[in-house]
Amino acid sequence: MMLPSLYDSILERVFNMKINYILFCFIFISLFSYSIAKSEDKIVIVDVNYILSASENGKKIINELKSQKEKNEKNYNSIESELDKEKKEITKLKNLLSEKEYNQRVLEFNKNAERYKLERLETEKSFENFKKDKLNTFFDNLNDIMKEYMLNNDISFILEKKNILISKNTHDKTNEILKLLNSNK
Repeated sequence: MMLPSLYDSILERVFNMKINYILFCFIFISLFSYSIAKSEDKIVIVDVNYILSASENGKKIINELKSQKEKNEKNYNSIESELDKEKKEITKLKNLLSEKEYNQRVLEFNKNAERYKLERLETEKSFENFKKDKLNTFFDNLNDIMKEYMLNNDISFILEKKNILISKNTHDKTNEILKLLNSNK
């Protein structure tokens, strides 16, 4: 269950970063030059979601991110469990301790809980930066391969499949790009 949400999050960020800008430019240009594109330009479609999930490097990245996220969650759960135990212990000792000792323990517990919150935020921020770096590297490589594919095959436009309403299957070159990506380790 964690993989689809991680996968969706990854894809959403990727499109917000690079692909949407490129797609906007392609769509804008193609709307104003439809008659020219119809007669002269070669347009192909690529499913970037599929490439990310099916390519060897994409699978490695997704698995690495999933593993890191699970490791972080396990660590969070462990610390939260310890904090819960500590809180219950302090509550049990409330009537046995002097008010000063009780307040001191509560204060120390609150400091530990706050420290945990800050560490968790820092860990999550670090994870997001790690994920962003991995995905940027992957998509920079994919972008280079698609540029080379465009030049070698005299293609004018490469459009993202999810933004296409309908087209012929002959325009879909996802598998060709995937093969190039997998062979370009």
